[in-house]
Amino acid sequence: ASLASGLKRDFKADYMVDSESFDGAGGLSADLGAKLRSAPGIKAVTANRVTTAKVGDELMDDFNAWDTANVSTMVDLGHVQGSIKDLGKDGLAVDAKYAKSYGWTLGTHVPVTYVDGKHDFVVKAIFDHSRQWTGRVWTAIEASPAELDYRLVVNADSRAAVTRITDAYPAAKVYDTDQLISALQKEIGKTLNLVYTLLALAVGIALLGIANTLALSVHERTREIGLLRAVGMSRRQVRSTIRWESALLAL
Repeated sequence: ASLASGLKRDFKADYMVDSESFDGAGGLSADLGAKLRSAPGIKAVTANRVTTAKVGDELMDDFNAWDTANVSTMVDLGHVQGSIKDLGKDGLAVDAKYAKSYGWTLGTHVPVTYVDGKHDFVVKAIFDHSRQWTGRVWTAIEASPAELDYRLVVNADSRAAVTRITDAYPAAKVYDTDQLISALQKEIGKTLNLVYTLLALAVGIALLGIANTLALSVHERTREIGLLRAVGMSRRQVRSTIRWESALLAL
């Protein structure tokens, strides 16, 4: 529900062409984006790429890069300090809360380490909205070593205008907002089912452990219980004692 409301509020584009490469290891050929940009019925295309990088002191598996020419028209970035379009090859766009946590401001130099080595970047824009879609820290496409597009965000006259191009690319899946929400919820559902399965397994093991412990606590104290009965404890009092002890142990 949170993802759905956030997507409807923040996502302003008509369609998303997704590679369904959820780990960022694969992607879409850059040719697809180029063909979409020149196709009739397509108003605007914004590419998103993902790579692994160490930003400052934090290692990010999903360090994003965006086509800065029109990303602001596709995703609601809220109030922006600085300029998104001027990121260039050494600029960073940073979420306001993330920037505050590290003490970054416009002009702060931040080391970014890709697989090819360390590079010096500068905070050129600070935004305060949609970090879950753009990433907490991201840069321009031209600054990223990634060669494949993770996804393409498209404004178009119709779905047919998009699928006419994407049908030639088996890895490209076209979603409108409702379909994207369903796809996200499906992935979350898979994760939740796994969690529930592990939870059920853990509860089952715990129940067996508690039952075993309680059985041993009675079996190993046969003489103690017999002594208590011999000095005057009734059967009812013995049962009550064991039940209270069992309840406390189970809790």
